[in-house]
Amino acid sequence: AGPHTLNVTAAETANYNEATASVSLNVDKANQVITWANPANITYGTLLSATQLNATVAGSATAGASAPGALTFDPTAGTLLAAGPHTLSVTAAETANYNEATASVSLNVDKANQVITWANPANITYGTL
Repeated sequence: AGPHTLNVTAAETANYNEATASVSLNVDKANQVITWANPANITYGTLLSATQLNATVAGSATAGASAPGALTFDPTAGTLLAAGPHTLSVTAAETANYNEATASVSLNVDKANQVITWANPANITYGTL
């Protein structure tokens, strides 16, 4: 991406002198394409991981094209979300040849089951408070 100068030269022939010409061409940055489906529900207590934060980014399909931008997730891997609906976001960084791109998905965090641990108490005699 950026400004470029294109040059052409027509060779001299028996009837024509050599000729040259130049033109300016500006190559605009391309858009990156982020692919990311809504992840399956998780249960409270599950930390965000690559299972949920699995977006991918693609740049140009042209052979030899530069790599697309690095991905940054919000919230990040290792985050513990409260039960309920959440929006996860990702940003593909701008590069020399690509514009910044963003995407978001929805994630629902289900409530976890509580576990009660209570051992049978020892017997007591009637009248014991």
